[in-house]
Amino acid sequence: MDVVIIASLVQAESPTEADMPKVARVIHNRLARGMLLQLDSTVLYGLGRYRGDITTEDLKVRSPYNTYRHRGLPPGPISNPGEAALKAALHPAAGPWLHFVVTDPKRGTLGFATTGEEFAELAERAARARLSG
Repeated sequence: MDVVIIASLVQAESPTEADMPKVARVIHNRLARGMLLQLDSTVLYGLGRYRGDITTEDLKVRSPYNTYRHRGLPPGPISNPGEAALKAALHPAAGPWLHFVVTDPKRGTLGFATTGEEFAELAERAARARLSG
């Protein structure tokens, strides 16, 4: 069941099939380190929404799907994963990444980072792209 849950997260978080193995690696790496997954898609799912930005208030929701509050995987899948997401969950890309963020919303481009500092730089670039856009 964990593979299906991970694949559902990969499906929800990946703008393209090409990103799926890297997103899967981030999830696997965070789980292996006991880190919170901190996935917006799980918070939105717990709120009954499937798109849009999350707010500070949204992050406080007590849903078991709030991966900003609860460690590990959510209690069940949040989407219907396709074949590419299932393959990525089973065979994630090799890499040290712990973070990802949409850096170009128009293109759906993800940036991947290993450190908090790298992530902060990516998040700043993403914010600038949203403002210019």
